[in-house]
Amino acid sequence: MKSRRTFLALGTVGFFLLFSWLGVIGADTASAKSFWIDHADVDVTVRDDGALIVTENITFDFSGSFSGAYRDIPIRPGETISDIVVSDAGGPYRLGGCTDLGCFSPAGTYGYVQYLDVVRIVWHHDSTDVARTFTIDYVMEGVATAYADVLDVNLQVWGDQWAVGLDDLDARIHAPGNPTPGEVLVWGHPFGISGATSLGVDGVTPTLEAKDVPAERWVELRGVFPVSVLTSTDGARNVAGAGLDTIRAEEQQFTEDAEAARRASGIGLIVGIAAILGIAGGLGLVTYLRYGREPRVDYDRAYEQEPPTDL
Repeated sequence: MKSRRTFLALGTVGFFLLFSWLGVIGADTASAKSFWIDHADVDVTVRDDGALIVTENITFDFSGSFSGAYRDIPIRPGETISDIVVSDAGGPYRLGGCTDLGCFSPAGTYGYVQYLDVVRIVWHHDSTDVARTFTIDYVMEGVATAYADVLDVNLQVWGDQWAVGLDDLDARIHAPGNPTPGEVLVWGHPFGISGATSLGVDGVTPTLEAKDVPAERWVELRGVFPVSVLTSTDGARNVAGAGLDTIRAEEQQFTEDAEAARRASGIGLIVGIAAILGIAGGLGLVTYLRYGREPRVDYDRAYEQEPPTDL
């Protein structure tokens, strides 16, 4: 059963950036080019050693001609990314494409390179006035956190580097083994995003749906499983001691912060309206004092002279 909620927190998994690799384009042509992201589906499978197998399907709506895109995945110390594959409806792309932004390689090729704290995936395509879905597969190790009692899978399934919004986002986390309903927990973040979380129809698959994600906003899905679902923790980040109480406390704090932010925004709205009304009322009072009544005339005569009788 889904629980509608608003989200709040922070995580890691990166972003896409899309661009045109056309050698020379006129200003009119460039200004007419645009794209939108209709749908993103992020499927995460926890391997039995705690590593994460990630499949992302991103549907772009192109207006104009585009020939390249790249995906930057931030990584922290101890995290690795491997087994990177790019594909579309026509099948897998061929590894060997150039990775310098603005470079040219045949459509249907891709490449990747690691910098200090990011892995960049670059793929080459040929798309004009069309909706297309690209699939990016990879494996992440050292991202999930294995405690003595639970495995914490905390992923930013949509990044905040997008210059355009996203219509619909779906994400889910599959655990190995056979967890039972009641053993698995789910949260979604951040506060202010319209979304719903659930544990799926089986009660053990953390699932998130979000709609109308604004540009430059991230979305995070957090699933917590018994660590006993793993056969080893070699693919996870290992932390000594129990973690469930700490995780619950974090989420409780996030909830309280979200509620405080909600109250503050409501108070701010009321204060703002009051200020506007106060300003409007003040302007009305000034206007009345200046123009809405007879002006006071400064003089010290004891009485008014009668006007001439011929007036």
